Amino acid sequence: MSAWKVIGHVEVPSGGQAAIDFNSIPNTYTDLCLVVSGRSTADEAGSGYFANLKPNNTTSSQSMRTLRGTGSTAASNPESTIFFTIAHSGTTSNTFGNSVIYIPNYAGSTNKSVSIDGVNENNATTARQEIAAGLYSSTSVISSLNLTPGGGSFVQYSSATLYGITKGSSGGVIATSVPPLFVEYLVIAGGGGGGDGIDQGGGGGGAGGYRSSITGESSGGGASAESALSLALGTNYSVTIGAGGSGSGGSNSIFATITSTGGGKGANRTLAGSAGGSGGGAGGTNNTMSGGAGTANQGYAGGSNGGQAYRGGGGGGAGSVGQTATSATSTGHGGSGVTSSVTGTAVARAGGGGQAGPQPSIGTATAGGGQGRSSGTANTGGGGGGYITNEGNSQTSGGSGIVFLRYPSTFTITIGAGLTGSTSTVGANKVTTITAGTGNVSWAV
Repeated sequence: MSAWKVIGHVEVPSGGQAAIDFNSIPNTYTDLCLVVSGRSTADEAGSGYFANLKPNNTTSSQSMRTLRGTGSTAASNPESTIFFTIAHSGTTSNTFGNSVIYIPNYAGSTNKSVSIDGVNENNATTARQEIAAGLYSSTSVISSLNLTPGGGSFVQYSSATLYGITKGSSGGVIATSVPPLFVEYLVIAGGGGGGDGIDQGGGGGGAGGYRSSITGESSGGGASAESALSLALGTNYSVTIGAGGSGSGGSNSIFATITSTGGGKGANRTLAGSAGGSGGGAGGTNNTMSGGAGTANQGYAGGSNGGQAYRGGGGGGAGSVGQTATSATSTGHGGSGVTSSVTGTAVARAGGGGQAGPQPSIGTATAGGGQGRSSGTANTGGGGGGYITNEGNSQTSGGSGIVFLRYPSTFTITIGAGLTGSTSTVGANKVTTITAGTGNVSWAV
């Protein structure tokens, strides 16, 4: 028997896409089969009627012989590159060209043959049908396939599915289904830096925005868990880990379509706190100044100064509002964080920073937030504590963000260049933790 298994599927989103890529193709199968439904933004004169097949991202060392017909004419031609039929902008609206491309022995040490059978759907009196035999004259394993229109770009809803085929002994075929890939996430942005009270009160930095779809847990700002993302195999999804702010708000953290907003900066003396994922606390002044607003479903507002000259407000946290300084002897503590057990251990993150007034006034903080005069903890999104430069305090920073991805153990993730991360097994799932950088991740089975 021979087994067919989906390696990856790509559907072009709104706005189109210049190319369709399948990277990190496993070498554990015997053959590859690629099924494509495509349409280009270019017309026939602009070479929009075909797309190039680039094994290992190259068109070199290729040759092909085609036999094609339109219903009224036929032709056979030698070609120096391997390509296949797609619809172009001059064909009937909303139609697509369809091709099946078969590559036997793709992981072998000999040259690679390619067979193609395609038709350009047109809903007209003529259509383009083509069969072709190609040769990729390379002994290298095919580890990637790049599909690029001859002109223009792929339109929305163009799609490609790559199958890996394991050759059996009896000649039969078993189609093995692949379960859908649903990825749960916890995305925490960088926390805001603390404010400088100079000689009065500095506000605590707000925690980075906290968005979670982990089943049974919560997002920031009192929100319920969001929905998991349904993702395609073999497709790159962007990840960015937001830096903690230093003298500024924190930076956003991103996974695919999910963006968590950086925490608001804690205010310097006499100023209001800045808005963010969670808002920064107000600076000390006799005039009442408000804390910065938090972002809905990500975090809470920072605390007010309560009109106290020597007391700032605590930074907002993902779990609660930063504390307001209510008297000349009170302190603005940082707002609480939110606890997650995504790694198998319960950990609170995204706490707001505590305010700092003249010694010994220090606002406390939890869940990675920095108490007064201290920075937030790395990879928690905690806000930085307020500080007093006239006392020789150093500027404080918010804690950097972090991204957790949870998915069934049947799938394997590839963490791309530019990212720092690791993967562990927790129960029936894998959990990938990404702690720094910007890059892409993708999944395969």
